[in-house]
Amino acid sequence: MSISLDQARQIADASLAKGRDMGLKPLSVFILDPRGATVAALSEDGVSQLRARIAHGKANAAIGLGMGTRALMNRAEQQAYFIQAVNGVFDGDMVPVPGGVLIQDAGGALLGAVGISGDTSDNDEAAAIAGIEAAGLSAKVDWGAGPHSERGKDWRLSAAKRLFQISLQILDILKPDRQPDAAIGDSHGGAFFGADAAMGCRAGVTCKRL
Repeated sequence: MSISLDQARQIADASLAKGRDMGLKPLSVFILDPRGATVAALSEDGVSQLRARIAHGKANAAIGLGMGTRALMNRAEQQAYFIQAVNGVFDGDMVPVPGGVLIQDAGGALLGAVGISGDTSDNDEAAAIAGIEAAGLSAKVDWGAGPHSERGKDWRLSAAKRLFQISLQILDILKPDRQPDAAIGDSHGGAFFGADAAMGCRAGVTCKRL
């Protein structure tokens, strides 16, 4: 099965309408069928020059690898070498960040994919999902990787720790004889030291004075 032109038009129009309701920057929308062929494409007035190509890259990546681009972003974080290799196979026409969403019918059959670019990746994805649902179809999204999911929280915690570690390395270079006076640890018992644990506390990890 494949998405029809009427369905693609509905998705594109509803996605742009959602963007206006959310107050987003101008958007570009691409809708591809399961072969990767373009069924519909729209760009709002004032959209940035490369947004249409980015939107196509998101939809193309979703169709080509059979998963939404939020899931691909997680793969890129965990296996950058894989995404880099696949990007070569795609001749550079894939964008592994949220905003590329697979389209399914009620029975779960793949109909195509929508890619949106113009605002933040999360907002692009929200507009795409709204468009798909407005057409009476289903959006296949890796919610487990969402910014408010447990996996998303774990990623933010890991990123905060890494940022803190980098700041400590810089301090060690600038002030090699300083003494660590705080520790930041996670629920697994790990800890790293620093002069100021405030960043880690705000990131939601456990802080204690030594």
